[in-house]
Amino acid sequence: MSSQGPLIIIEDDPDDQDMIRRVLSKLELSNEVKFFADGEQALAYFQSTPDKPFLIISDINMPLMNGLELKKQIQRNESLRKKCYPFVFLTTTVTTAQVQTAYSHSVEGFFAKGQSYDELKEVLKDIITYWKKASHPY
Repeated sequence: MSSQGPLIIIEDDPDDQDMIRRVLSKLELSNEVKFFADGEQALAYFQSTPDKPFLIISDINMPLMNGLELKKQIQRNESLRKKCYPFVFLTTTVTTAQVQTAYSHSVEGFFAKGQSYDELKEVLKDIITYWKKASHPY
């Protein structure tokens, strides 16, 4: 992981994108933030860029290619698997089945967005702080 690489947000809902942008501006993150509206856009970016993201935060339920399918595609390609680490889900609904499926595909975290701006801010702050401090082989 490159702690200086871009923070990737994969989120199809424009209102959620806007709220995430506002939260990130308050957190004063030094990383560039890149938004993608679905898994297909994100996968095309990962396949074409030399960038090593600092962190990938993805919704699950999206059109075209959902977050779980994106994670499966990344896992199938060794260079993408190493480049696209860490990968966490941030979603509105959390079900036991979704969590089990996500972890079976080597996701590194699964979080609920919360019901308010403050809850979203807290969870994003926790996720980013954790990965800024974490050490791992990539």
